[in-house]
Amino acid sequence: MEAALGNLLTAIALLGSPALGARAQTSPEALVLVHPAGDMTTVVATFHRTLPHDDVRGRLTRLGGLLGGRMDKVTVSDRSAPQTEGKRTSAPSQMTSAEALLKGGSIGSSDAFNLQPFLEVFGDLGTFEVLFVVQPNPAFAGLTRYDDGKTSVRLIQAGSPYRYAFTVRDPSGPRSKLPLRQAAQEETEETQKSAGGSAARRSTQGLPIVLGLGIGAGVLVYAWLRRRVNQREGAGRGDNDR
Repeated sequence: MEAALGNLLTAIALLGSPALGARAQTSPEALVLVHPAGDMTTVVATFHRTLPHDDVRGRLTRLGGLLGGRMDKVTVSDRSAPQTEGKRTSAPSQMTSAEALLKGGSIGSSDAFNLQPFLEVFGDLGTFEVLFVVQPNPAFAGLTRYDDGKTSVRLIQAGSPYRYAFTVRDPSGPRSKLPLRQAAQEETEETQKSAGGSAARRSTQGLPIVLGLGIGAGVLVYAWLRRRVNQREGAGRGDNDR
């Protein structure tokens, strides 16, 4: 995974996590980065805690099959989770991350992403995010908002990357069936704004450079997400004290 992608991942994290909301207390249980390049796609999955490595390998292997291909060069490791400077936290000190190459298969069509495989593989975690590291597509017609009472899916950034937040209210129950595309009559002003790629136009000038690539990048993004949550909590307390 090239250095430019690492820089982009830092920018993503510094923008915060709208999916968490102003009163959120925790980060999502998993962050999945998907970066297509030619006939192969890099997949990096970082979990908010340590998981058995066989379980993580099984998840990625299953994901590859559901996407119509196979995962190659699967690497799993436990890495130290960077702590937020100057703040005590109950967050785990280590996180499990994995990197793999998807060979064959497809992450979607030319104008939409296939989200169902990610829901099948990571839905038992309850909350997770998937980031498709691709440029904005003016013809994008994929899912932007879905909620059937069991599962909520939101597109919270459109292009560079396309960033989806998933919430599964009953992680042990059957999985919802997600549509590939958003029905036109269901689009709202908010989702149209998101799909228009406004978030993708935010500048990354002056952001710190990611030194760790691949698995390290996933852990670093998680650290920044945690920092943004802590900042929101501090701001909320300050507002309440006024």
